[in-house]
Amino acid sequence: MLPGSNGKILDWYDLMYNRVNWRDKDKKQKAHPRSNFHLIDKEYQLVCLMAKSRTVEDYINTHGETFYTKRSFLNVVNTGIDCNDLQENDSFNTIRRYIHNRYNNVG
Repeated sequence: MLPGSNGKILDWYDLMYNRVNWRDKDKKQKAHPRSNFHLIDKEYQLVCLMAKSRTVEDYINTHGETFYTKRSFLNVVNTGIDCNDLQENDSFNTIRRYIHNRYNNVG
């Protein structure tokens, strides 16, 4: 979901948040244009981050922080987009708005 080549280190648990299961070649090609794994489609990355945020939020609302935690999700996001702006007390809507604005150079 987020590139591992930005020099940041995530622990194993955080890496689980960064994982996206690709089911077919089309999705891989969408994430990496022309199958070049050094290129990243930022629009598709944004779509994946938004979807993952909803997955984490829904899971926490249903099961509590038994597997997914907001803290680990935010660690992945803050590390991946190289910021420390997002905090645990931020709502998921605030988090999504921030991610959207960051990817679209707003604010």
